[in-house]
Amino acid sequence: MNDRIQPLPHAEALGQPLWFAAAEVGSRLAELLRAGGGDGVTFLDTQWRNAQQRAPAPAPQRLAQLLSHLGLTDDERLLLLLSGMGDEHEGYGAVFAGLHPKGEPWATVSLFARLAGHGGSRLPAWQLVAHSALFRFGFVTLQGEGPLPERGLAMATGLWPVLAGIDYWPPGIVPLPGEEWVVDDGWFAEVAPLLASEAEPLLWLQGPAAALRLRQLAGWLTLRGQPAHCFDVGALTAPQFALLLAHCLARGVMPLLWSEQGPGAELEGLLTDYPGTLVVGGAGNAVLARLRRPLASVTAPALARAAHPQLWRDGVPQLAPHAAELAARFPLAPDVLARVQDDVSLLAGSTAVGLDAGVATLKARLPGLGQQSLRRISPRAGWDDLILADPPRRQLGDVIARLKLQWKVLDDWGFDRGEAGRRGLRMLFCGLPGTGKTLAAEVVAHELASDLVVVDLARVLSKWVGETEKNLGAVFDEAESCRAVLFFDEADALFTRRTEVGDANDRYANIETAYLLTRLERFDGVAVLATNLKQQLDRAFLRRFEAVIDFPEPGEAERAAIWRRHLPATAPLAGDVDFELLAAVYPMSGAMIRNALLAAAYFAAAAGAPIGRDALQRAIVQEFEKSGRPCPQ
Repeated sequence: MNDRIQPLPHAEALGQPLWFAAAEVGSRLAELLRAGGGDGVTFLDTQWRNAQQRAPAPAPQRLAQLLSHLGLTDDERLLLLLSGMGDEHEGYGAVFAGLHPKGEPWATVSLFARLAGHGGSRLPAWQLVAHSALFRFGFVTLQGEGPLPERGLAMATGLWPVLAGIDYWPPGIVPLPGEEWVVDDGWFAEVAPLLASEAEPLLWLQGPAAALRLRQLAGWLTLRGQPAHCFDVGALTAPQFALLLAHCLARGVMPLLWSEQGPGAELEGLLTDYPGTLVVGGAGNAVLARLRRPLASVTAPALARAAHPQLWRDGVPQLAPHAAELAARFPLAPDVLARVQDDVSLLAGSTAVGLDAGVATLKARLPGLGQQSLRRISPRAGWDDLILADPPRRQLGDVIARLKLQWKVLDDWGFDRGEAGRRGLRMLFCGLPGTGKTLAAEVVAHELASDLVVVDLARVLSKWVGETEKNLGAVFDEAESCRAVLFFDEADALFTRRTEVGDANDRYANIETAYLLTRLERFDGVAVLATNLKQQLDRAFLRRFEAVIDFPEPGEAERAAIWRRHLPATAPLAGDVDFELLAAVYPMSGAMIRNALLAAAYFAAAAGAPIGRDALQRAIVQEFEKSGRPCPQ
């Protein structure tokens, strides 16, 4: 057969599937075999006859779209079909093996040249190998060694089923999960003109939210009829990267590529030649800077706060009535929300869930504590456990209400101006030991359905220059990520007033204090600092607290209530105990009362009697001696 193979009008015009195109190429090959001899004619004729008799339903025209998008010639179309026919039916591979000089199941370059009508010349084949996008992007690879005419033509792994409409991705090249819910906060409108540009630029996304924005962009584009997928390409070799691009081109999918360190030099040619818009997120480097194609740098901001309530409503409809409050306290990324939705659906189905139950569910999805200097406490103490005088109790109530109403004031009323720390709340609890500061911090965490994270100052403070700031930065970052209440006990050891610089130690201490001032001001969570020595704190710290609450020693009425609160209902109490009298005679803190009551219980148990006045008086004297204070008689 000397004539070039003609275009395949049946597969394109009639919307037939890929196997039909393969059968038609096989029919031309049968003509060649009949003219020159060779096995396989019967199989090829049967395939073509069956293809003509069948009435297949229209299939996805990925082949036609790919040919059009890459501008492939008839020769390139033939070469692509020949390289993949073995994946359609093993009979094609057997025919090719019978014609291959080494018996391998590939159509050779020589066979392609004869079918294309090139006769004895192999120069057109060399031109394709050197310049065709099929080889440059790995659609087709050469198999075996030896002269070019003897080498086989193999289609890229998994590409034939993709061209047939099957959504298959080769091992190691799997799209990252896309976002199920995309809330348009205005950023997408900024990048849309660049994505639609005829110049087909490479968009480089920068910023801490680049990874999230890539996944969101994939969902946003797909919803608007432009399929897109995200890939982590940081560990891919150049052949793997070429295979990824080939699969995207075959699907008509826009590739959104994440590379934390930026693409390597081995990918430069592929990024330059890719025939379409590319989006790359991550660090920039010299490779991106020297690409010979239009390059646009785009900042990828965090999702706007105003968009989070809608994200909660769309993502977790069972919690929709509480979406505004949840969004203010837990501005979670969409991928985390998807997991929360799975949990809520498993526990409650489609039934509405209360706020407390919803928060308890989502807490399991928040990041854990990796810092050894932090200790997580699940708060159990509520308002009834905290016995305080009216002024500090009212202040605490105001603080909790402020946190619960952030969504109204900051979001609905527009007081959020995007300033760092605007959503944070910093509180200072001042008072003598045992007056309820730690318990109050636990109550705050309990009311917010959050955990209490206690800072171990012994692990934070360091004698090495810069280590304390580094440790504190990690503490603040981790508390923000897990949305917990951060508690510094005995904070005067850390937040002391700045001193005159007398030596290097004073200078470094002042640097640490200045760092803490800045970091505390930018903190977007809830921080509680407790101190016994308010007068020793730097005045610059006091200006940065939204609430400074003094915890006085309990009065007589509070002491009587504390005595009763710490006595379990099942504990035996003698009739000679008068808590009002104990409260009037002994000016004790809440911690002293708790310790004295426990010690009295052990004294009574050892004596085989209920808790009586004698046991209590003995325990009270012991508590006063421990504190170094004289015990009233």
